[in-house]
Amino acid sequence: MKYYRVTAYTPYCGEHMTDYIATDDEQELQEFKQNLIEDNAAEWEPGWADYAEEGYESEEEWQEDYYAGCGATVQEISEAEYLEETKPRWPFELVRKEG
Repeated sequence: MKYYRVTAYTPYCGEHMTDYIATDDEQELQEFKQNLIEDNAAEWEPGWADYAEEGYESEEEWQEDYYAGCGATVQEISEAEYLEETKPRWPFELVRKEG
């Protein structure tokens, strides 16, 4: 099994989303990456009506430029990193583990 940190971004600073996947299937990884890119782009999608203020001649021109600048990085990480970065965080950390 391989472990990955996938970070999707838009052309604008600070507009990103990170998620994780454990898989040995390259197609599954690529589909996961593409879905994250689409989700992130939709999350940060600007108000296209302001195209002139942003220096574009039409909403379509801005949309094309925006989506062309969206993408994702894929980093293979260790199992330990994967488990640490995906473990539940507070308030779940307060639940006592028995064992």
